[in-house]
Amino acid sequence: MVISMKNKDILVDTLDLMDRLDTSVRLYKIHDMEDFLFRDELEQDGLAYKIQAIAETLGKVSDDFKDRHTEIPWKNIKGMRNQLSHNYGQNNYRLIWVTYKEKLPELRNQLISILKEEYGYLHS
Repeated sequence: MVISMKNKDILVDTLDLMDRLDTSVRLYKIHDMEDFLFRDELEQDGLAYKIQAIAETLGKVSDDFKDRHTEIPWKNIKGMRNQLSHNYGQNNYRLIWVTYKEKLPELRNQLISILKEEYGYLHS
C-alpha cells in the first residue's frame, strides 16, 4: 500500500525538522542533560519549540496512515505537542531532553524505514 504524496511530504518535512534540531544542539554545544538544564531559557525553549514543530507536523498525516503505522506512538506525539503548546512557559526541560535523546532517534528511524519501504526514498 502506498502512502499519499501529502503523507510522504509530511514525513520528509519532519525529518528536515529533526535535522534542524540536531544542528541547533550542535551549534549550542549542548553535551548532555545537565548541560541543557543549565542553559539559558531561550536556548531551552528553542529546542522545545522545534520538538513542538515536529509533533505538529506529524499530526498532519492522514488517519488512514496512522491506522496503518501503529508502530509510531501517535498519542504520545500528540500529547507532547499539546503539552508544549499549552504549557504557557512552564516547560519540563528534563522531558524535552529525554524526548530529544531517546524518543526522536527511534522515531527518525521509523520514519526513514516507512519512507524507504513505501517509496524507495533514501534520507541523506
